[in-house]
Amino acid sequence: MISGDIAFSGIKEEYDLIKPILIKIAESAKIILCPGNHDHDFSNDSKTRLAMLKTPLEDIEDDLIEFVTKGQAKYFDFESVICSLQPSEESNLSKLYDVSDKVNIQTLNTAWCSTLKEKGVTLKLPIDKILTPKDEKINILFFHHPLSWFEPNNQKEIRNY
Repeated sequence: MISGDIAFSGIKEEYDLIKPILIKIAESAKIILCPGNHDHDFSNDSKTRLAMLKTPLEDIEDDLIEFVTKGQAKYFDFESVICSLQPSEESNLSKLYDVSDKVNIQTLNTAWCSTLKEKGVTLKLPIDKILTPKDEKINILFFHHPLSWFEPNNQKEIRNY
C-alpha cells in the first residue's frame, strides 16, 4: 500500500521515473495506491476550482468532484498501470479492493481538495461519498493525510467511520 506523494508535482515525467521500479515490484507483490497532495498538478489550477472547494460538505456532488480532481489525471493514469488489483467499486474519492475472502482494502482520495499552499484543518471529505463494503470482512482503510489536517467536525466523522 502506497499512500501518496509518488510525484512531486503530479506531472507525467515524474511518474515515468518510478514506473519501471513499481512495475518490477508488481511482478511479485500486490500494489494498491492512493494519491497525496503532490500527486496533484496545480500548474493549471483555476479560480473556479478554488471557489468550488469552498462548497459546504453537504452540497458536494459528483460533478464538482470530477471537476476538482482534473489535476490528478496523470496520477489516475499512473495508478491504472501500477495497481495490481482491480477495485470492486470505485469513485474519484474512494476505491474498494476485494483482496481475499477475509479482507477488503479501501483507499480514500484525501488529496482531492488539496491546494498548492495547503494549511492544516482545511481538508474535507464528504462521508456520503465513501464506498461502503457489503460484506463481513476485515476492512482496512488507508489514505494520505493525517486526520489532524481535516476540518474538526469532518475529522470526527471520518474517524467514526
